Amino acid sequence: MTLAFRETGPRTGVPVVLLHALGSKSGTWDDFASRLDRRVLAVDLPGHGDSAHAEKYSLETMADAVAELLDDQVDLVGHSMGGRVAVLLAQRLPGQVRRLVVESRHARIAGTDAGADPGLPSGDGRWGGASGALRQAGGVRGGGGGVPRGGLRSV
Repeated sequence: MTLAFRETGPRTGVPVVLLHALGSKSGTWDDFASRLDRRVLAVDLPGHGDSAHAEKYSLETMADAVAELLDDQVDLVGHSMGGRVAVLLAQRLPGQVRRLVVESRHARIAGTDAGADPGLPSGDGRWGGASGALRQAGGVRGGGGGVPRGGLRSV
């Protein structure tokens, strides 16, 4: 599947890949991307912006399409639906995803444990403990915002 994307910043270094919310497009990241002094790829997810339409829309289909764009190493930032796609990518490609930022991702992803954070896969490997790390960082769960209490810090 052909995805449209906007590339800004230096053409070297580990890129940050920005994934938008449902009904949005890569341009939603323009202001944010302009403030970063690094390589940025803002992607139009399938069926959004200038990207091709798919016969079937699913998070898995979106993750597959984005995976084809990724370099050896990337930092992923996803907003809402884009956050769900970013989590799937981090689980599938733990050696490629160096950093993961998920903002305002509300709905549950299939395959999660009933006792785990809603929507954060329990899985195994590098990103399997994401919900525990977010809890330790004081992240706000179960509603809007998604910004950790007391500011941002590395986890």
